[in-house]
Amino acid sequence: MRKTMATCTELLEKHASAWEKATQHRFLDGVKTGKLELDQFHTWLSQDYYFVREFSRTAAAVLVECPEEDYELIHGGLWGLWDEVLWFKEKAAEMNISLVVPMQKACQEYVSFLRSLRSEPYNVQLMCLWAMEYVYNVAWKWATPSAPAFEAFAARWSADSFTEQTDQLRKAADRSMRTQTEDEKKKIEDYFLKIALLEIDFWDMAYNSSSV
Repeated sequence: MRKTMATCTELLEKHASAWEKATQHRFLDGVKTGKLELDQFHTWLSQDYYFVREFSRTAAAVLVECPEEDYELIHGGLWGLWDEVLWFKEKAAEMNISLVVPMQKACQEYVSFLRSLRSEPYNVQLMCLWAMEYVYNVAWKWATPSAPAFEAFAARWSADSFTEQTDQLRKAADRSMRTQTEDEKKKIEDYFLKIALLEIDFWDMAYNSSSV
């Protein structure tokens, strides 16, 4: 057991450069300035729908493993994800976007990572849940105020209620990481960085409409 354990703050400080690239991407700048083309946003949205569906399955696996003290937090997050799936369908219909499209490489890689988390220790899982929610919250706050075409999306993911959820996840993740083996600490650090890099690739994907 290591005396120096990974914490959420430590992870953010250690990988500050990758985190900044993931949360201040040109895609987000385009959302803010209105320079992002609608077809680029549509490409991203159709792929993010796949991500949210898979993320909910991973969150369900985490719920199975969670201690009683985290049950309401994780369960509430699952309800929020289901609401988001329905909201995606509603917005896609309004914008005439098909959600039945080939899954692109960046999305495939993120989905594969999500699936791999289901067999990881709980402290690794929970840190990843926090990081994936928090990176989204920070990114969309950076893109706010957004151009009118993207206001509904920026408002949803920069909302105070979402920020509060990520704060609660952070506290739970730090609590779960009070106990960690050498192997778990390495995974926690490696996976945090991987999430930042996967996010960068996911934003980049909007500029490549070809399927893989």
